Amino acid sequence: KVIAISNGVNNSSLKLLQEKTVVIYNGVDMSEIPTARQHKLRRLYKIPESDLLVGIFSRIEPWKGQEIVIRSMPKVLENFRNVKLLVFGSPYTNRGKDYLQKLKSIVGELKLEKNVVFVGTIKDINKLYNEFDLVILPSIDPEPLGRVVIEAMAAGRAVIATDLGGSKECIINDKTGLLIKENDVKAMEDAMVKVLGNSNMRQHFGKGGKERVAKVFDIKKIIKVVEKVYQNLY
Repeated sequence: KVIAISNGVNNSSLKLLQEKTVVIYNGVDMSEIPTARQHKLRRLYKIPESDLLVGIFSRIEPWKGQEIVIRSMPKVLENFRNVKLLVFGSPYTNRGKDYLQKLKSIVGELKLEKNVVFVGTIKDINKLYNEFDLVILPSIDPEPLGRVVIEAMAAGRAVIATDLGGSKECIINDKTGLLIKENDVKAMEDAMVKVLGNSNMRQHFGKGGKERVAKVFDIKKIIKVVEKVYQNLY
């Protein structure tokens, strides 16, 4: 048997093994992801309680699409002056290092230095999702699954992701978050303004997302499914 972590992976990478493949999503331990706000990041970066916090969590690589969110910030700031974007992650390749410099140049060109912070890599990131009003996964190529989306939903956060790969299997559009077209600044602007401007929507997405993770992605349920695959091999 071959276990694929999403239908997207199964359909794109494992076509020759269809008869041997079973799709089992990655699971998360919800007990390790707090939902109550802790304000560590706000204290560290001296961010006022009144500011809206947006987070991107991924390695720094062009296909991860951080540029799309940064280019959306001027329009977002026209609507809400108190938004901070925290970009987590580090480059793993020379291409990623060049991309990081490009992102910083864009921030300078758009005069976003006060609103965009490059955080780098932080351990135990799953304990920080709860501090954010919105978490975005803006990948311009398909994610195998999009674990960030699952963890953010488990923390009760509103999420936006591109309608590609595993992300569209994690999010139920307009119920647990928003799915938008990839590599589209206008779509990202509209989605960010829509979510940041509606606290009831954020709460609705957070509640729906947490319920979906408990139903579909809880690690205890995933373990049982994996065990069953092994048991059926004998």
